[in-house]
Amino acid sequence: MARDAWDCAAVLQAIAGKDPHDATSLPARVPDYVNGLERPVKGLRIGIPKEYFQSGMEPGVESSIQEAIRKFEELGMEVREVSCRIPGTDCQYIT
Repeated sequence: MARDAWDCAAVLQAIAGKDPHDATSLPARVPDYVNGLERPVKGLRIGIPKEYFQSGMEPGVESSIQEAIRKFEELGMEVREVSCRIPGTDCQYIT
């Protein structure tokens, strides 16, 4: 889908925003993701869904994710565990 951060930002810029065929999308203003690549990441927060780390996860995948988390922290990002569970249900919403 993308080769680098610029490609990811360009794709996100194109697909972000309200989708009339998606009840979960929001009519929010779409940030300029491409120009945002020039800003430093120090101080940014990133949420890592705890539901991603379940038994049966491929060990290589988990170690790659943990390595990325360490790199985010080295760059000064604040990494937080979050949940994708829908309150009051046994459901989670991971896309």
